Amino acid sequence: MWNKFLFIFVLQLIFGTAEAFNHLEPSEHSLPITQPLIKLVSDVMEIHQRYRGLNIFYFDPKSSKDDVEIYLRNILCNFHGKFVVQLEDYSKPILPKEYDKLGRKFNIVFVQSIVTINAFAKTLRHWNYDSSSFFLIVFLKPFGYETFGGMSTLSKHFWGVNIVNVEYMINYDKLGVVETSTIFPFMKLARSADCKSEFGLTGRYDISVDKWIVKNYFQHKNFHMKGCPLNVATFSYEPFMIIKKDGNDELTLDGIEGTLLNVLSEKMNFTPKITLVEEKRGFLYDNGSASGAMEIVMSNKVDLTLGFFVYHPKREKFMTSSKIYYTSKAIWAVPPGDSFTPFEKLTKPFQSAVWICFLIIFILALLIIEIINFCPKRIQDFMFGKNIKTPKLNVVKIILGGGLSKLPTRNFARTILIMFIFYCFIMSNSYTGGLFYFLQGDLRNHHMSSTQELLKNDFKFYAMSHVKTLLNDTPTILGRTTFIDDEEVYDRMINNLTDSKFKGAVMIPEENLAYRNIRASPNKYFNRANDDILLYNIVIYMNKFSMYQASIDRVLQNLISGGFINMWVKKFTDVEYLKNRHESRELALNFDQMQGVFQLLIIGLFISFIVLMLEIFIAKLKRRRNNVN
Repeated sequence: MWNKFLFIFVLQLIFGTAEAFNHLEPSEHSLPITQPLIKLVSDVMEIHQRYRGLNIFYFDPKSSKDDVEIYLRNILCNFHGKFVVQLEDYSKPILPKEYDKLGRKFNIVFVQSIVTINAFAKTLRHWNYDSSSFFLIVFLKPFGYETFGGMSTLSKHFWGVNIVNVEYMINYDKLGVVETSTIFPFMKLARSADCKSEFGLTGRYDISVDKWIVKNYFQHKNFHMKGCPLNVATFSYEPFMIIKKDGNDELTLDGIEGTLLNVLSEKMNFTPKITLVEEKRGFLYDNGSASGAMEIVMSNKVDLTLGFFVYHPKREKFMTSSKIYYTSKAIWAVPPGDSFTPFEKLTKPFQSAVWICFLIIFILALLIIEIINFCPKRIQDFMFGKNIKTPKLNVVKIILGGGLSKLPTRNFARTILIMFIFYCFIMSNSYTGGLFYFLQGDLRNHHMSSTQELLKNDFKFYAMSHVKTLLNDTPTILGRTTFIDDEEVYDRMINNLTDSKFKGAVMIPEENLAYRNIRASPNKYFNRANDDILLYNIVIYMNKFSMYQASIDRVLQNLISGGFINMWVKKFTDVEYLKNRHESRELALNFDQMQGVFQLLIIGLFISFIVLMLEIFIAKLKRRRNNVN
């Protein structure tokens, strides 16, 4: 019969699940554990619909007299058309997980003795299973105290590969029940910060009523760690990780990722046990060795690390990353432009277009006066007033805000004078206010605004060493960049950026630059170029095959969807203000802002022309009357 079953299994692999099931018939014998097993698997597969199928592990029954074939036949027939079932014999070496189409996400393992338990334990390797996999260990027959010894043995092996989603199913014939139990890894000890693991009941099936009366199997144990400690390596990297000490000299975490860690500990109910790393994130070398926080994560001394860790494929070979929860931009922090010279400050209140219009009007006024000087004395008196010998000097006096000793007597001349005085009044006050602003402030020429401009002006680039691999695709920048290992040297380079003579640019995350500006305000301000150099995809790094990855990713997804990460970034940085920082208007008054003054002058000249025409008309009327008389 078993040979027939193997033949059916071959058909399954060749023709597909539905075709193979058509050749199977249920066993005439039904064992007590069959129905509980089928119902439990159906429940789990319904809840976890992302699983594409089921992996069943068995020990070759040719070396055993147990009823494995009966279970397999009944299970396969019952799941006909529902989902794919993959059978694997663990009495011989199994293939690595990448060769399994189902990924071994949900697994049923039949064990009959200590021998089969030890045989399956040998398959528990990182390359065979994911830490997020689910396992149901089915004891076909209880074998006394060895059953619980076998459960302990398997639990240690599962824990060794960071797999915690394991359930053990045992049939108690005399009690008429089938029970599932598991090891709870996070059980807090009374009056202690330590935790221990212990077995507990998760499910009970009453054979008499054919029903699971307790259904707490396959709980996500990492989602609720019951206050147990989780070892975290970190370091100060503002504003992402801000480390403080409270009144009791205990560490408290703040900043973007400090807040994130606090929320993770609250959601997953763990107590972070902080290890501060002097070497900070450290380096990962080509031979697989590492230093800093990465070294103690890779050696399993801590469970995870965070502190502006950038995702990189090279790190994935030795550690496991969370999902990307924030993307930062690398920018150039650049020195300010040169200060204005004293003469430039005198001319800066107006843009060149305003100065040109002002000079044109001034020159026209002098030319018109010169033309009138060639006219008869009668016309000069009409235009300037009687006995006015220095009309050009009077124009200069009015422009500079001085007074006139004699005023013209004709209405036309008075109208021109009033409009010109009003024009000069507005120009003078606008210039005075702008000049006061320029003389009072530390105003400068514009700083370098792009990478191309920095390259054109032969600026040197500086960056921290850990970003070197990220610049491999930009050889122009890479070849010009000096990489710095010491953060104190890096900070000195940034402080040099307050000197306009410093011909260098420092690569920095925009959040870090914004936070430095907040801290330095109002004494300092660090400028930035407008373009972005590269993107930093920020993650949490954990041990390779970490059991916490799925739990952390689940919390991170909720925080990202809810906008909490972006909210914390805005709380600790000034990024939007930094990115859009510019004056609400141009410092120098432009022609659009001053054109009203010139329009008033033109209108005044037009009114003066009308007054001139009226005066000529009135003068002619008077002459006619005199001639009539």
